[in-house]
Amino acid sequence: MSTNTVINYLESGVGYATSNRNQTEHFLAAEAIAEGAVVALDLSQTDADRMLFVKEADATDTCPIGVALEAVAAGAKVKVCIKGICTAKVDGSATNIADGDALFITSTAGVAGARTDATGANLKPYIAVALVNSTAAESIEVYVCKNF
Repeated sequence: MSTNTVINYLESGVGYATSNRNQTEHFLAAEAIAEGAVVALDLSQTDADRMLFVKEADATDTCPIGVALEAVAAGAKVKVCIKGICTAKVDGSATNIADGDALFITSTAGVAGARTDATGANLKPYIAVALVNSTAAESIEVYVCKNF
């Protein structure tokens, strides 16, 4: 069920976790999912279950939708940030991640990274924008761009 933002909460200095500008959705985990993992719709499911189940996204996925806000076991409900600021798992070792870089799914499940090829070939939807510079961090603050 989708979340609804009705009241505009405007108190500064209390952290993004209380901001109603973030949007979350609950899904079912098709596999174990780590906190901060980039997730995608599990299109191997059938019918409407393709919109219900998520898994840790990797380079074979075509529909990344957000970042898991909690670690869960397979079959459990998982809360996913589909828009707004959260902490995501990233690979900053392949290329430096700079503030403002678009982050894409990588070949490592659940991990986002900056695009390293300049050709744009096979460009998949980006999932988030980095909010801090990183050269080797395992997780950073990102702004999740709404794809769902």
